[in-house]
Amino acid sequence: MVHELEKGNAVTLPGIGTFRLSLKGSIEVKDGNYHGKDVRVDSIQFRPDSELLAEVRAFEVDQVPYGWKFNAEESEVETRLAELFAGKTYITHKDVSVAFEQTLTRSRVTSLLRRLVREGRLVRDGKGAQTRYRLA
Repeated sequence: MVHELEKGNAVTLPGIGTFRLSLKGSIEVKDGNYHGKDVRVDSIQFRPDSELLAEVRAFEVDQVPYGWKFNAEESEVETRLAELFAGKTYITHKDVSVAFEQTLTRSRVTSLLRRLVREGRLVRDGKGAQTRYRLA
């Protein structure tokens, strides 16, 4: 693929699409002919195969407003924390992320833990990657 793109050719992968180079530079005229000057590759352009595009456009998209999908109900938080602390004295950021089966983003887990500390339900020990949380 790289070899063909380097020669200036477009590359078509059946069922996937066509790749071609996008070039940048200036144009100079010599003897009535146009020539590229300081030409360089800007990016690779991709045009998907029409059948692939039609299949992708047929996907059903979840219409939940962005961010709602990653929120957790208070009852779910209580249940998951109880399960976490059932076998442990301390929990970590990663423990919480795994307990919510990766449905909460990293920043949402951080916000949740900060809120629980602020409310006095958890106590934070340590800093950075060594941070652990225990029940208050």
